[in-house]
Amino acid sequence: MTSLSSGPLYIPTSTVLLQGIACQNNDWLNTGLECSGPGHGIIAFILSINLLGFSLLAVFASLIWVDRSPASLNWGARQHGRYDASMIVIKLMLGFCYAVLNQQLVGTVFMAIVLMALGIAQAYVYAFAPVFVQRDINAMYSGGGCVLFYAALCLLIA
Repeated sequence: MTSLSSGPLYIPTSTVLLQGIACQNNDWLNTGLECSGPGHGIIAFILSINLLGFSLLAVFASLIWVDRSPASLNWGARQHGRYDASMIVIKLMLGFCYAVLNQQLVGTVFMAIVLMALGIAQAYVYAFAPVFVQRDINAMYSGGGCVLFYAALCLLIA
């Protein structure tokens, strides 16, 4: 469960919490509550505390619960969890840019450039500073970073 909460389920969960904090057109989630009203402030504070706690737990889980055995047959066996912890922070920042900031401040060009940088960083880290014990998994993740870079480049060009 910890690998799910700090892996594939982290972005959807944090984005839902961030969308609860965000406010568009002075109407909070089409409920009729004003963005600057006390009801939205209390709910945004509670969601912020939940998001902070969830993010800290996900970071600690990725740092602590790591299968470090070099002879492990588990494809997720890693040498350390530092890269996963840094990726959780980056995922939180991307979710914040997408869900909270206005589209005028963060447009498609900015998000494409950030995603290109993330793709380069992922390809570099998995190619030259292997995170996983098995080389094939490192190569697969490095290739995924290249695909992310080229997809973001296509988004930027389109």
